[in-house]
Amino acid sequence: MITPDAFQAWLNTAPAGDAIIWHTGFLARQRRAWTELRGHHHRFRHGAVPGLDQLAREVAKAADQGLVVLFQHRVSEGHYKYLAVRSAPPAPRVIPEGAKGGGCYRLCNRAAALEVRP
Repeated sequence: MITPDAFQAWLNTAPAGDAIIWHTGFLARQRRAWTELRGHHHRFRHGAVPGLDQLAREVAKAADQGLVVLFQHRVSEGHYKYLAVRSAPPAPRVIPEGAKGGGCYRLCNRAAALEVRP
């Protein structure tokens, strides 16, 4: 497992198409590191990986922002590789020259397709 800081460093420098394995194991079982016991007392749960919940939140946030696409690859029963692939940056908004007054242009998807609205 990498650290959240290492993931952010990779995210800031990785070119589109670059991939990173950010975790191996069984994410759902290993993510929650602490179990609540008797009010505010906590203990480490067997099999939990410290820091994995924070890393998983960082990776999910990057996916929500469209910065990465997430994949998982089954290695064996109960064992997976979790990958993040760097997405291409969003295309810049392009307004054709001479598009004054006659129509409204808007970016209608991440593929930079333009739609003209009267």
